[in-house]
Amino acid sequence: MSSNLLERDRKAVWHPFTQHGIPSELLRAARAQGAHVFDDTGKQYLDLMSSWWVSIHGHCHPRVVEAISQQAATLDHVLFAGATHEPAVKLAEELLDLAGIKAGKVFYTDDGSTAVETAVKMALQYFGNRGEKRTKIVAFENAYHGDTFGAMTLGQSTHFFTAFPATALEVEFLPVPQVWEGHTDDAAEDAVVAQFEEIAARGDCAAVIFEPLVQGAGGMLFHSKRFLSAIVRTAKKHGVLVIADEIMTGLGRTGEVFATDHLDADARPDILCAAKGLSGGMLPLAVTITHDFIYDAFIGETFSKALAHGHSYTANPIACAGGVVSMELLRDGATIQARDALSDAMRKHFLGLVDRYPDLLEKPRILGGVAAVNLAPESVEYGSTVSRRLQQFYHERGLILRPVGPVIYLMPPYKVDEQELADACEVVAESLERFVR
Repeated sequence: MSSNLLERDRKAVWHPFTQHGIPSELLRAARAQGAHVFDDTGKQYLDLMSSWWVSIHGHCHPRVVEAISQQAATLDHVLFAGATHEPAVKLAEELLDLAGIKAGKVFYTDDGSTAVETAVKMALQYFGNRGEKRTKIVAFENAYHGDTFGAMTLGQSTHFFTAFPATALEVEFLPVPQVWEGHTDDAAEDAVVAQFEEIAARGDCAAVIFEPLVQGAGGMLFHSKRFLSAIVRTAKKHGVLVIADEIMTGLGRTGEVFATDHLDADARPDILCAAKGLSGGMLPLAVTITHDFIYDAFIGETFSKALAHGHSYTANPIACAGGVVSMELLRDGATIQARDALSDAMRKHFLGLVDRYPDLLEKPRILGGVAAVNLAPESVEYGSTVSRRLQQFYHERGLILRPVGPVIYLMPPYKVDEQELADACEVVAESLERFVR
């Protein structure tokens, strides 16, 4: 069956972010439970990436499975333009509460890219509806905000999208001073904030968008709370809307419910995007959360002022039912304790590799449930030979772990056995000895 599945896949399937001209072995996933995925021979793999950062509570969590199963047998789907249902309203209420927004609205979409595009459309039309000509967006260098055309423009500097020229969005990019354990650069941060001040003061900027504190696909690049708080305050000073792309960083990943919760009290976003683990990691679901002062600008007597945006599966009841339980789990004391324990374990076992291999690893960094190190020197591109060899070695040793260019990172489900994590880090150590030294 295994060889047959691979042959059928080769003939019928085009995989994401994959160069099919380079041979690689596929994981023949058959089932999953907790922090593990099992192939069709029963071999167990430790999912150190939460399956692209979505399985925050682990695979097939019984409470989420029960919720979506019951919902599927009750109300599977309904057109959300002109209808409502309990799972969507309940989840929206939960999210507004978690985000600390007393008067706001939740707009449902299907994935992170569309949540971001919704946020940008909200920002641009907000000013258009008010008769203000603000058409520019400011984004961070090395940002990744998704793969749709508008989102690609915002992430143009990651070089994932060189095959596509910039689209109609007018985007300016700011450099982002990086931080890691024992390293900050206040002077560089202040210079970028001053640069942004000049841009914001022109009066033509509608919004600034960022992945708060951790830039994911761009290389797990960290920036400081001090820097981002200053950027947000500068935006608010000049009436620029603040969009936080929390697709990867949100829902507990950085140790707080949202990464922007780490920022100063006067540096909170106007629009916030969330997805990934929102449905418990089982179904596509994303949201764009905003305040009523933005929503109110779309209210009028003509449709031209409305937000003309939506998807066939907007607010799917099954996904929303999973989302309600996912948020309940997020609030649970056991989950919070597990997140803290995970962060401590990754600091000890994963970042500890830097002390053992100071000639091979550099720039250790960790925030909550995200930990990363760079191979030294930084000469490994995304999808390079060394990166592929490492990924293949991890696969052979029962780990789901994909380096991003020169970066090896861990982002497992919140509940992982510490000994398993320690053993996995020894596999990483072995890979350094075999392929990097």
